[in-house]
Amino acid sequence: MTTHDDALTILVTIPNRFKYNTHGMLGTWNDDQSDDLQRPDDDVIIPATSSMETIFHEFGNTWRVKKNESLFYYRPGYNQSSYTNYNYTPSLIEPTFSLDDRIGHVCGTSQLCAFDLLVTAREEFAGQTLRAIEQYQSTRKDLEPGIGHYQTQRR
Repeated sequence: MTTHDDALTILVTIPNRFKYNTHGMLGTWNDDQSDDLQRPDDDVIIPATSSMETIFHEFGNTWRVKKNESLFYYRPGYNQSSYTNYNYTPSLIEPTFSLDDRIGHVCGTSQLCAFDLLVTAREEFAGQTLRAIEQYQSTRKDLEPGIGHYQTQRR
């Protein structure tokens, strides 16, 4: 986990033994993206082809921590609701755009970076997204078994 200005980046790595044994907010790790958007309270799966608005309201928003589920301790007079903006709605623009010169200069061909640049109009924020993607790709490469990677040797 890293923080940058007003953004939080979390990189989750899970041992291979958990493949086919996970479910939750980060999806079901089974190489089938069609069942990744399952709500926590039922077996309803939101199609990955749904609009951003549908995904936010019918999937993402259903994962909000409820007052009685919070694991945090709060100062007297405060609770989970004190830190939750129930009226929050993220930018729900569909990420369909062309990579113009400014976007290409900051983001290269990364559509995730370009999306953040278009939504926030902040090059530094978009650059943080790009660095998080690069860190993910580097970590993923480091964790893949194969030649040149750490291996236990028997004696």
